[in-house]
This record gives sequence, C-alpha cells and structure tokens, in this order.
Amino acid sequence: MLGSQRIPTYLMEENPELRGDEFDFMSVFTILDHIKVIDGYQLAYVYQYDGMGGYPTVYAYPEGTQPYVSFDEYIADKPECFDSTVYVSGCDILTYLETDGSPLGFLQLVLFDTKKGRFNLYWHSAYCDRHFIATPSGLDAIILNISDPLLPLSGSQKRAAQRIDPTPEVLIGDEMVDIRVTWFTKWGGFNETHYALSREYPHLILSTESQNLVEYDCGIMF
Repeated sequence: MLGSQRIPTYLMEENPELRGDEFDFMSVFTILDHIKVIDGYQLAYVYQYDGMGGYPTVYAYPEGTQPYVSFDEYIADKPECFDSTVYVSGCDILTYLETDGSPLGFLQLVLFDTKKGRFNLYWHSAYCDRHFIATPSGLDAIILNISDPLLPLSGSQKRAAQRIDPTPEVLIGDEMVDIRVTWFTKWGGFNETHYALSREYPHLILSTESQNLVEYDCGIMF
C-alpha cells in the first residue's frame, strides 16, 4: 500500500502544503488490523522537501481538530518533537497505538514503526527501502527480482540468502515482547533485527539489535 503511492507534483517544492485529497494514512489500518489508534486521536502526515530529498513525517492529532497542512506549520507548533536531546512521549507515534495483545499485533506494531514514513520518497530519501520478508516465497521473490538495472547477486550470495529462515518470531513474556524480523535493502542486503517492546501499553520499543546476514549493494547512487 505505502510503496505504491505516487508523489503529487505539488509536493515537489519548498515547504509544500497538503491539499486534503492526498493518501489517507489511516487506511493502513485496513491491513494492520491487529493494532489501532487510541481513542480520541487520528494520524496524518506532512511532507518535507528540500531539493536533496523528500519524505513524509507522520504524527498524531486530536480528533475534532484540523491536521497540519505543512511541515513548517507542524515544527512551529511542536518544536519539542525535533529536539534530539530530550524524549517527549507525546511526540512518539507509538504512544498513540495499541495492539490486541496477540503475536501478530506486536509484529504489526514493529512493521508500522519501521514503514510509517516510507512512502512518497524522493531522491536521496529513497535509500530508505527496507522490505520485510516473512515467508520463503517472499524471500525467493526478492532473490529472483534482483536483476537489471540492479547488480545481480553472485552465486555465493544467492546460496547464502536461500539458507535464511525469514519466518518472524514473537516471544511474549510477562513484561516484554521479543520480536525477530528479516528484511532486505538494496543498499546493504539481507538483515535481521531483534526488537524488545513493552508488553503493556504504551508499547514502546526498548531496544533493537540488527545483524547483516548477506551483504549486497545494488550499485546505484542517488
């Protein structure tokens, strides 16, 4: 859904303003159906474009109020959300989401957090191309589709990638949830990441640890 979005041409300018008929971000929950936004809030996004790249920033806003129309409007109203020296819970999108408590719910939460701003990407922002893999057939599809204009996988890379077990793992403990996922990027190859989440709401990501499984680089530079 997110990867299929096309960038409206009017967003390709400095401090673009949304017109209201863009992609409805709340529609992602028709697919991620084991998580939901907490009562009283909605999710929306603004778009940042600076000539070197373009990408959306997703945020939560109270129901009954108007969403921001531009990135500049958002940052002017919420400057604390862009201060990297301090954590502000109200700026963390995960504090506005809750799961149904199932393994799939926690897995969807991780997928959401990783993919939420990965649509309508322009130029250098396109390096953010993390593709999650959950099945052997999904793994095979990626291996087979790495071809022209991308650099092909070598024989040893293919054999190593085919030995990967991409099945996600979700272990729910008394206080924490441990999740393992496999993913691919054209600028790095096949990887796995382990996440530790809070079991109870708010389901914050407490730590992550990633490992490269098979190195690969497509040879393309933006």
